[in-house]
Amino acid sequence: DIATIRLANQQLIKTKYKTPYDLISWMGAIQAQDISMAKWAIGVRLPGITDNQIEQDLNNGEFVRIHTLRPTWHFVTRADVHWMRTLSTPRIKQLIRPRDISLAIGDDVIKQTNSIIRNTLRDGPISRKEIGDALTQYKIRFENKRLNQIILHAELDGVIYNGYSSAIKQPIYCSLENLL
Repeated sequence: DIATIRLANQQLIKTKYKTPYDLISWMGAIQAQDISMAKWAIGVRLPGITDNQIEQDLNNGEFVRIHTLRPTWHFVTRADVHWMRTLSTPRIKQLIRPRDISLAIGDDVIKQTNSIIRNTLRDGPISRKEIGDALTQYKIRFENKRLNQIILHAELDGVIYNGYSSAIKQPIYCSLENLL
């Protein structure tokens, strides 16, 4: 029966995996646009796992939430993120180039903002607000849409990945470079 085979292949009937890392590794990637639903997608496949355990593994870099495969977030394991990013980044950058132009984001801005974000991460994970505060110090314009694009480039260029803090109920950004 096709439906049963699909459920089994999606690890929804019975799974042999015990950790988010193993599950995501087997699946290749799990779409993670909405963080709550993405964590649920892991939890429904790993009976007994808690939301806190998933967040801990995410924030420790066992797996990352990053734009890969296309310009939407996916969970990808730390072992796979670098080759996937290398493979997909040129195509994603090509897709987002018109947006870069409309927001006046050129290579010079990307290089400067990546450097600022990298330096801000030295003390550990940072919030979106802290990225904005750091850009303000360097007089970088970053209204909402432009900040989204700056953060996207930092992900594509291997500077950051997106984590989540249930304590502050918002995304945090962690150093992808530290996972090398």
